[in-house]
Amino acid sequence: MFISLLLQFGKLAAEPFLF
Repeated sequence: MFISLLLQFGKLAAEPFLF
């Protein structure tokens, strides 16, 4: 699903900022 893909990409993009 498109939303699932977007969520996965957002998680990958946000990870460096969280850690």
